[in-house]
Amino acid sequence: MNTDLFLQRHGLDGNPFRGEEARQDAVFDRVEADFRHPDFSKILGDLAHPASAVVFGERGSGKTALRMQFETVLSVSNRDDSGSRTLVVAHDEFNPMLAAIRQQMDGGVDDAVLEAVSVSDHLDAILAKAVPLLVDAIVGGKAEDETVFGAKAVARRTMRTANLDDRNDLLRLQMLYDRSSSGVIVGDRSKRLRRTLRLRGRSRVGLASSVTAAMLVFATAWSVVVLLGRVRADWIGWAPAGLFLFAALIAAGAGIRSSHRLRRTAAGARQRLRTLDRGGDGFIASLRQASPADLGDAIPPAAPAGEEWRIARMEDLVRILGILGVQGIVVLIDRVDEPVMVRGDPGRMRSLVWPLLRNKVLQMPGVGLKFLLPLELRELLNRESSDFFRQARLDKQNLVEKLTWSGATLFDLCNARMKACATAEASPGLMKLFHQDVDRREVVDALDQMQQPRDAFKFLYALVQEHCSNLVELDEDPGIARPTLDLVRKRHVERREEVLRGLRAG
Repeated sequence: MNTDLFLQRHGLDGNPFRGEEARQDAVFDRVEADFRHPDFSKILGDLAHPASAVVFGERGSGKTALRMQFETVLSVSNRDDSGSRTLVVAHDEFNPMLAAIRQQMDGGVDDAVLEAVSVSDHLDAILAKAVPLLVDAIVGGKAEDETVFGAKAVARRTMRTANLDDRNDLLRLQMLYDRSSSGVIVGDRSKRLRRTLRLRGRSRVGLASSVTAAMLVFATAWSVVVLLGRVRADWIGWAPAGLFLFAALIAAGAGIRSSHRLRRTAAGARQRLRTLDRGGDGFIASLRQASPADLGDAIPPAAPAGEEWRIARMEDLVRILGILGVQGIVVLIDRVDEPVMVRGDPGRMRSLVWPLLRNKVLQMPGVGLKFLLPLELRELLNRESSDFFRQARLDKQNLVEKLTWSGATLFDLCNARMKACATAEASPGLMKLFHQDVDRREVVDALDQMQQPRDAFKFLYALVQEHCSNLVELDEDPGIARPTLDLVRKRHVERREEVLRGLRAG
């Protein structure tokens, strides 16, 4: 019997067990709001007070599904007038960050690059994704999102009435962390933001250039007057032209000094913010909008003080978001096994992730870092020193040591997926697929041995296939028998054990 015909006879218009990856699973979209892992609420936390969480799970245990459900809940809350608004940042594409570090190191083997990753690099990458969204909400841009920040006119008016320190902090964040683009475009956004926030002061380079040009024009004009004989041609007559030239020389010197300082500051920003895709020209164009008094403090100090500086910038960002009615930031940290330099190696994943596992980072007010990590990292975590645990304080971070699923939970999940695939007049259930002699407890026990959704779906898919391979279409379907259940269960338990021992692919 064809499996599609078998499922149609049970009131299903699709196979609820075909999908193995949440992102390519159409059935998941229909059930994700109705069925969630028992630890979902603990990991998500209170949206009004974002907090960090660290989750370890096997491949196929539902980490991607968990993340997609987070994104849905946060999006709904942002759209709901009575809900808490939260800025969501995905920190899951590490290849650009690692490539930038390698470039600054003038090459280097993968292990050396990963060992060089610091908490500052991660925080720079997060700020570089969050700040452009905030700037877009005020001056406009391609990522403008009114569901988080409200209408642009309201956000702009709100920030204009904020105190001076907050407006200056926002401009500093923009100058350093705005979206990567050409220097002209980034600098233009800095100018627009400074004018929008009604901030005074900018680099003396432009003023010095204007004064120099004006003095040269005055000196030339006066010289023409002298040469035409309109005034006496002695030293008294030429004195004003000399004074104008002297003033031009002073202004030019001041401009050169300011330009040199600006370029030096931009070079420092380029070196210390090494993970950003910003050239020196981009930083120069932005930093030109800073007042001379603020230029020295505009960029991060050298390590190790740079780490505290970046935490302070995260606090600035959270405070500014609060002014706009946004409760905080949720950062989704996922796919740590996928970067080219990591290639799924647990030791390399450790080098990439561990810098963030520090209590002062995980407990930043208004910032919730949600780690969705492969289970292999839990084994490495258990081998860490007591000093590491004192710094990380994972007992305070909503730690889920293993994303587990009981047989009963998987049974309910499979039932929910069947209902999502049901035709309008049908009311299918998982037990309706089995012979009447098969007890519900046997099916739950079999699912319990699968331990996670992906393996449960593979098991049920193979079970249906095995059952249908022994039926003729014209036969009356008695349901899946106990021997078939036992046979397929044994195969999949063995397959799972071989996967865990690394003897076969998942």
